[in-house]
Parts: sequence; structure tokens; C-alpha cells
Amino acid sequence: MPITEEFVKHLMEQNKVMAEQISQLTKTVENLNQTIQKLQEQLNASHQAKKTGGGQEGHEGKYPPRD
Repeated sequence: MPITEEFVKHLMEQNKVMAEQISQLTKTVENLNQTIQKLQEQLNASHQAKKTGGGQEGHEGKYPPRD
């Protein structure tokens, strides 16, 4: 199959589209990693509060005590 100018232009356009997709996916992965990190921090804080008996701060009188 001969390599024509049209074929090269097609490949260059595909490359451009894929580069844009890679850039967008990279940003998406970075955002997801940040979200995961925040959720892990919240989960760790929740576990620490349960270990130390906390977790109800600021709820005095609003909820019955836990069993």
C-alpha cells in the first residue's frame, strides 16, 4: 500500500484527536485521584473518630446517645 499525502494527513488528524483525548483523560485521572485521596482522608478520619469514641461532636442534644 503506497503512502499518499492523503493517508499522511489522515494519520496526522487521528494523532491530533488522540492527543486531545489523552490530555482530557489525563485530567480526568488526576481529578479522580484527588477525589479518592479526599475520600480516603474522610474515611480515615471517621475510623479515627470511632476508635477514640468521637464522631458525635456538635450533635449534643440533637440525637439520642448511641448504645
